[in-house]
Amino acid sequence: MTKHQIILVVAGLVLTVGLYQLPRVVVENEIVTDIQQEHSFDVSPEDQNVITSLFTKLNDVAFKENTIIFADSLARVYLKYQMVDSAEYWADEILAYNSSLNSSLRSGLILYQAFQSSANAEEAKRLAGRAAEQFEKILEEDESNLSVKSKLAMTKVVSSNPMSGIMMLREVLEVAPENREAIFNLGLLAIQSGQNERAIGRFEKLLELDVADYEAMFYLGISKAEIGKVEESKKLLEQLITSEAADIALKATAANYLEGL
Repeated sequence: MTKHQIILVVAGLVLTVGLYQLPRVVVENEIVTDIQQEHSFDVSPEDQNVITSLFTKLNDVAFKENTIIFADSLARVYLKYQMVDSAEYWADEILAYNSSLNSSLRSGLILYQAFQSSANAEEAKRLAGRAAEQFEKILEEDESNLSVKSKLAMTKVVSSNPMSGIMMLREVLEVAPENREAIFNLGLLAIQSGQNERAIGRFEKLLELDVADYEAMFYLGISKAEIGKVEESKKLLEQLITSEAADIALKATAANYLEGL
């Protein structure tokens, strides 16, 4: 889960910030013409150039062995703009290229990020299910991959059996009590379910492990505000905002939230 996605997905729920999606683009052909015109209102000139370059390489037989890498890179660019359909297309292209675990991992990670980026609940659930299929293949071969297990857990949270996802995160912590991804995700889920005291415990744990974990600092501030500890929340958010090392998008979100306290 990237910093920007966490802010969009979870802060949207906690801060009542309206999620929005930029126009999606479904790529129907391997060779795309007028790519600059197609994305001119949505994608930065820099990323338009990246997209054009990647398409050129994908259609050059000399680069055939790098197909998975280029498809993955294209999906990542589209995901920056919440173009979920296009990202899913390239996840499918990766799976079609071969059936290796590397393909399953790359495709699964794209689908997982698309699931997080989607503002449509039904679409998100479908994408989560598709990501889960790929993660399960990986865990069948390597059950010790805790990062994949943590992500699989989050896809289960939006399934018909959400508790299975929570239990899976707890299993990760039984094996690795200081696993950042599992602790963080449990903290987010606690916020979403209104269990702010539990969330505080999770994020305080992360800050004990790393005082520069600014995402944890942000959500600790949110959790404290939710239980009425406004001054403590302000102090945390101000610390985050004034930190040079913190992510710019995170600082902006913290500043917006602080204004409303």
